[in-house]
Amino acid sequence: MTEFRHWLSKTGYTIETFAKEVGLHYATVAKWSSGVSKPRDVSKIVLRTRFPNCPLVSEEKHQVR
Repeated sequence: MTEFRHWLSKTGYTIETFAKEVGLHYATVAKWSSGVSKPRDVSKIVLRTRFPNCPLVSEEKHQVR
């Protein structure tokens, strides 16, 4: 289970409800939850604003540049 999928479960979201909440396709969020892809910069802005504790945006804080 990916960290994002665990976070969805912990916050009470399903892939479908989260996708609707952020205005994205189910397939996009499903790819994020399985680790196949990560959000693009535009999506990260929305996620960071609405869900600051979402692991898809909070993981950036841990990356070494």
